Amino acid sequence: MNIYLQQISDLALPNKFIKIYISLCTRAQNRAQTKTEFKLITHNQYSESHHILPKSFQFDGINDPLNRVIFTAKEHFIAHRLLSKMFVGKFKAKMIFALNRLSSSKNNQKYNKITSRVYQKIRTEFSREISGTGNGRYGKKINDTTRQKIANSSRGRKMSENNKRKMSLRNQGSNNPRYGKSPLEHMSDTQLLIYKEKQRNNSLGIKNSFYGKQHSDKSKKLMSNSQKNLPKEKCNYCGLLASKANIARWHNNKCKNL
Repeated sequence: MNIYLQQISDLALPNKFIKIYISLCTRAQNRAQTKTEFKLITHNQYSESHHILPKSFQFDGINDPLNRVIFTAKEHFIAHRLLSKMFVGKFKAKMIFALNRLSSSKNNQKYNKITSRVYQKIRTEFSREISGTGNGRYGKKINDTTRQKIANSSRGRKMSENNKRKMSLRNQGSNNPRYGKSPLEHMSDTQLLIYKEKQRNNSLGIKNSFYGKQHSDKSKKLMSNSQKNLPKEKCNYCGLLASKANIARWHNNKCKNL
């Protein structure tokens, strides 16, 4: 038996999953040793390289060619599913992390469309492993020095004009997930009233970003001039001439003269 298969067999629980894993890896080793050889045998079928003894275990010889096998995408996913069932403790956590990453990949279509039941189980196991004491940050606090370092690393960064333009184009029109949608369109009348009341309460008193502040005379003049140049509309009820925004907000169907 391959020395790395023997090593993982010694570390794993004595269950059926380790037997299936060894069989899967042995079959892959006997089939092809490299991706080039695999392509010749399978007529250019897609393949992925896999560490028999997982790289995250950080043992000696991890990058030894004997510790690698060439899998199809389906075999690779099955191998990681088996690994997540072969251990306990920190090794199990590492394998669940790897499986979660594999199943959440943008390329998960290569893994024959994981079923919702399998995906739910993977995500549940992953959530359990990173909760409480399983989380590397559990019970730890970031000290002031570290906070300052984090702040300083981001301060003063400027995005290039090219990147700004790319981001802008990527979110324009139908590319924007909110394009043509209103946050209110799916709300019932009751939900809409609650939403509006929350919005109103969030802008009252000290919650209002302009609370306790006043516009300078210069700002008032600028705002006044900007309104003078806007096209005017007339209220259908009181006849007041005002900007479109004011007419829409305070007049026509909302006019006090109704």
